[in-house]
Amino acid sequence: MLFPVVAAALPKSFPLNFDALDTSSVAFLPKTVPTAFGSYLQQTLDFTLIAPVFQKLNASVGTLQSRGEAHITVISPPEFNATLSQFLTIDEVNQIAQKLNIQSTPFWPICIGQQSQVETATSAGKRTDLIGKRTSVFNILIDAPGLVSIRDAIYRAYLKKGGNPSNFNPRDFYPHITLGFENHDWFVQDSVYKTTSTCVANVQLF
Repeated sequence: MLFPVVAAALPKSFPLNFDALDTSSVAFLPKTVPTAFGSYLQQTLDFTLIAPVFQKLNASVGTLQSRGEAHITVISPPEFNATLSQFLTIDEVNQIAQKLNIQSTPFWPICIGQQSQVETATSAGKRTDLIGKRTSVFNILIDAPGLVSIRDAIYRAYLKKGGNPSNFNPRDFYPHITLGFENHDWFVQDSVYKTTSTCVANVQLF
């Protein structure tokens, strides 16, 4: 696979323990804080198996921050807060996901992705030195048809309660595992899409 030029000289491949793909023994972690970014749906991963990927990545980049945990966001905070919450509670969303065994849902790594965007006065926050500069986020892009099926089920429940079909697209989904970022994460709301066009290195399972 050919990759775009990146600022850091990254290794061509990053090893990932195959056990990281099995989250059936990892506890489901509900996110139910009633704030704009506090309620969402995730498949929780074992961070100890993802951390070595971050460590090797940051050995090359050197400026990355980690959240110290790993997950795959299935319903994002903006999707729930702005749209789904008008018709479904976060507990109902969680119930659907657990009924469909979200923690046993398989996924497959595609590549290491890097997405970059220019910081504005709003996005840079307290880091005013970054205004006008491009910062990056790195992640493991994944393929997860089972998570799409969970989104489809949530969509059906949303429609059943009167939701507008044009306000939520269950297939508008870019599953990934965030590894680290230079200042903060970048999201769809920032016009940043975590697609295979942003691949910068391979993932090698062992």
